[in-house]
Amino acid sequence: MNWQPGYYQAPHSFQARPFQLPQLEMVMKVTSLIAGTAVRVRLQNLFAPTPIIFDQGWLSLSADFNDAQPLTLAGQSQLVIPPQTTQLTDPLPITVAAGQPLYLRFQASQPQAYMDVNITYATKFINATWQRQLGACPALSSRNDQPHAWFNVTGIDVLTPSTPQVIEITGDSLVEMGMLTQGLFDLTLLNRLNQVTWLQTGIAGNRLLADAPATTGNLATYGEATYRRLLKRKLPWPLALTVVNAGLNDLLVPLKMPQLNLALPTIDQLTTCYQQLARHQPVLVPTLSPSLFATSASSVGEQRRQQVNEFLRQHRGVLI
Repeated sequence: MNWQPGYYQAPHSFQARPFQLPQLEMVMKVTSLIAGTAVRVRLQNLFAPTPIIFDQGWLSLSADFNDAQPLTLAGQSQLVIPPQTTQLTDPLPITVAAGQPLYLRFQASQPQAYMDVNITYATKFINATWQRQLGACPALSSRNDQPHAWFNVTGIDVLTPSTPQVIEITGDSLVEMGMLTQGLFDLTLLNRLNQVTWLQTGIAGNRLLADAPATTGNLATYGEATYRRLLKRKLPWPLALTVVNAGLNDLLVPLKMPQLNLALPTIDQLTTCYQQLARHQPVLVPTLSPSLFATSASSVGEQRRQQVNEFLRQHRGVLI
């Protein structure tokens, strides 16, 4: 038996625009991609300078929390996450099937600035909602036209006899917000049941070559360049493969925001970066998806997207 990632999605930095909340009532749905006999919740506080404190937390098999069990850290019901740490709750002996949703609820009564943030639009496998005061348990919504954010929760670990391949998928909003990953998870459960699980480390707006184009406001949340993140990141499990869905924003952002005077990367810069990443780990790079490049003002971006995709097709996206 060993601990494996049932669901893992790393929060990223909102230090430039933290969620300043007087209180917090947060509910999540988290779907395990593998089966097991016990569960623990993975909590993170990498970006706030002070501890994040949840007064209480619960895990339930049902959305109405009628069978909720309290979460504890070292036997304590108050969940304290010191700065620059990841904390694992005490294991709960819960049998979970692959594809089964679990429900989490957290309460915080004190004012806090939440800086470890995730957002999704695809709610089949992960969903969340919150309110800024304690009270009735907020209801989850499955609408895909609005963001669903959560704070300081990376996911769940599952105690399992399986030894699945662990694949990281990283890149931009297609990863973080679920538009790409939701379909992958469906295929995993259909064709690789208990054989594959995923670590998600995408950041909306992220670029392969360049850091966030600003240090304040929303643009600052685009994060450090994908290639820099991948060369220095430390993950809890060894990887079989890293899927890198990045590069499109390198072409999009300079064209969409000319006021920033950002340079448009060359084909050689993008393709060389992919190859450099592959020297450190097995890498799979999907072709860059179509976007708003068809207009005459951004035709150069579309040409470069197609040239990058031709390079990736020649390699079948596999750079090992």
